Amino acid sequence: MSASTGIEIERKYDVEDGAALPDLVGATAAVAAVEDEGVRELVTVYLDTADLALARRGVVLRRRTGGPDAGWHVKTSGDGRGRVEHRLPLDDAAAAADAELGAPPAELLDPLRGLVRGRPVEAIATLAVQRRALILRDADGRALAEVVDDHVTATPRRGEPSSWREWEVELAPGSDDDALLDAVEQRLLAVGAAVSGSVAKVARALGAAVPAAREGASAALKPKAGLDRFATDAVGALVSRLVALDESVRRGQEDAVHQLRTTARRLRSVLGAVEPAYEAQAVDALQNGLRELGRSLSAARDAEVRRERLTAAVADEPEGPAVEHLLRLAADHEETAREAAVAALDGEEYFALLDALEALTPLEGVRHPRASKALRERMRREHRRVRRAAIRFDEAPGPASSGEALHDARKAAKRLRYVIEAARALPGFGGTGLARRAEAVQDALGEHLDAVAAAAAIVEAVPLAQRLEPAGLFSLGRAHAQEERRAADALDAGLLALWELFDREP
Repeated sequence: MSASTGIEIERKYDVEDGAALPDLVGATAAVAAVEDEGVRELVTVYLDTADLALARRGVVLRRRTGGPDAGWHVKTSGDGRGRVEHRLPLDDAAAAADAELGAPPAELLDPLRGLVRGRPVEAIATLAVQRRALILRDADGRALAEVVDDHVTATPRRGEPSSWREWEVELAPGSDDDALLDAVEQRLLAVGAAVSGSVAKVARALGAAVPAAREGASAALKPKAGLDRFATDAVGALVSRLVALDESVRRGQEDAVHQLRTTARRLRSVLGAVEPAYEAQAVDALQNGLRELGRSLSAARDAEVRRERLTAAVADEPEGPAVEHLLRLAADHEETAREAAVAALDGEEYFALLDALEALTPLEGVRHPRASKALRERMRREHRRVRRAAIRFDEAPGPASSGEALHDARKAAKRLRYVIEAARALPGFGGTGLARRAEAVQDALGEHLDAVAAAAAIVEAVPLAQRLEPAGLFSLGRAHAQEERRAADALDAGLLALWELFDREP
C-alpha cells in the first residue's frame, strides 16, 4: 500500500487538568452537531538520528498504534498554510500496541535522506495519549473539523518523563476554513485554554534537548549591520532552503531540481560576497562543493526544460508515431537524468557538504566590515565581469568564442542579481534596477540556450522518426523552425539587455 499525502491544518492549546471542553455547536453557522467518538488509547514512538537531525528541522517521523490513523507518519513543513503529512497504514500484526517497532518504511524514510545523511534512526521518545475526539459536523453530516482532548505521558530516550494536557483543533481534509478555527478558538480560550507554543508533542517532550536550526536571526537588519550578522542571516536562510528542496527533489516534485540548483548557485554567490566574515579556505571548499552540486543537477534540469519545450512545440501538431517518438525520447532522457541527480544526492561528498554548511559560523575575535560596504564592492566586481564578457563577445573572432563570452556574461549577470537580491535585507541598499536588468540578461540568454538545445533534440529524433512515420517529419520540421526562431529572438533580446546592463553604473 502506498503512502497518502495531505495538508494538516491545526491549532494546539495548553489546558489545565480541571478544564472542560465547551459546547461547540453553533461556533459558526455551519456547525450543526458535535459527535463524540469516545476515548482512544494511542501509543506513538518517535524516531530520529542521535543528534536529532529531524527534530532540528521541524520534521516528525513516528509510528502510532491505536486510533483510526494507526501507521507510520512523516510530517514536514508546508507552505505556511499547514504541515504536509505522509501516512502509511500498518498491517494487522504491526498495528497491535505491543508489536515490535521495526524499521521505518523506505517509502517514507528515503525522501528524508538529505536530513538523515546515512545515520541510523532510532526511537527518541514514546508518548502514551488518552484521547477524546469530537467531530464537528454540518447540517448534512459532513465533517468540518476534529477537536481532541489529549492527556499525554511522554517518556524520552534521555531526560525525565513528563505529562500534560492539550487540546487540538484540526480542519477536515481539504478544508481551509480559518473562520471556523477562529470561532472554536474563542470558545476554548474562554474556558481557560492558552495557545500552545509547541508545534509538535515530541518537541515538548524533548524540550531543550532539540538544538535549534541555524536559519539566521529573526530581527530586522539595521543599515549599519556588520558583515557577520548579515552573513549569518543570508547563509542560514539559503542553507535551510537547500535542505528543504532536497526532500522535494527526492519526492519528484515539479520544478524541484531547478529550485535546488538555483539555490545552490545563490548560496555560492552569497558566500563569495560575505567571504571576509569566514575563514577563506572554508568558503573556497564550500563553493567548490556547491559548484559540483550544480553540475550534478544540470543534466536533470536541462532535460526537464527540454521535455517541457518539446511538449509545447508539438502541442498543435497531429498525433502520430513521429511526435510520440520525440516526446518519449525527451521523457526517457529526463527520467534517466533525474535518477542520476538523485543518486548524486546520496553521495558522501554531498552529505559532508550539507554538514559543513550547517556548521559554518563567522570568525570570532575580529572586526567585521559593514555589510553594505562589502556587498557594494561585490556588486561592482560582478558588474565589471559582465562588462568584460560583453566586450569579449563584441570582439570574438568566431561562434565558439562568442558563445563562451555569452555564457560568461549570463553567469556574471546571475551572480550580480543574486548578490543584490540578498542585500535587499539591508535597509536602503537599493540596486533594484540593476538586479532587474541582470535578470533580463539571464532570462533572455537562458531562453536562447534552451531553444538551441530543443532544436538539437528534434534533430536527434529525426532518423528513427523518419522510419516510423515519414509524413510526421513535417511536424518535427515545424517544431524545429519554431525553436530556431525563438533562439534567434531570444539572442537579440539578450544582447539588448546585456548592453543595457553594460551601460548601467552600479
